[in-house]
Amino acid sequence: MRPAAILLAALVSSGCVSTYRDFPAARVGQPPAARKEGRLRYYLDRFPILPFAGGKDALHDVFRDWTPFGESERVFEKGPPLEGLFVVVQAEWKPLTGSAAVFGYLSLASLTLLPAWTGREGYLVHYHLFRDGEKVKTFSYEITRKALLWAPAVLFTWANLLTYSEYQAFEATAQQFFRDAFLINGGSGSAAPRAARAAGPG
Repeated sequence: MRPAAILLAALVSSGCVSTYRDFPAARVGQPPAARKEGRLRYYLDRFPILPFAGGKDALHDVFRDWTPFGESERVFEKGPPLEGLFVVVQAEWKPLTGSAAVFGYLSLASLTLLPAWTGREGYLVHYHLFRDGEKVKTFSYEITRKALLWAPAVLFTWANLLTYSEYQAFEATAQQFFRDAFLINGGSGSAAPRAARAAGPG
């Protein structure tokens, strides 16, 4: 594991205070009203860094249960099928800045007696949409994670209950993707491909 990934693991698991920003927060808890028609197949790419922090579970739950399609099917081959709609979901890690990494290492070396703060690390979530084997467009969404690593912060970990979680951030990007890529008619959950008529790949 890369040193920066070790630091990130420590930030998540050491009682830090964290929140997520820069994602479409209005879509948290806002799935389509129903699943009535159409079929969507999807591939979840390998998740970077920490698959247990909530983001991977959110993507799995949304594409399994909360799409505007009558049927959704997870596939385990990345190549697009020759017929139908297909989405490759890819999460790309936005690494720590150099200064955040330095202070993070110092904090870990002091057993978190020295504070460390990260405010630019996070993810870029890409939804690569295909129709009948042809690339239509890529929809990308940013997630920024802000976290404090410091031993006294353990007393304030309850504050995490008042902020957005990684699960909610990834859930919101998926729901925003459905709204950006497809026409969801009258909130009924029926989806007509809008992105299939988009001009060129993104």
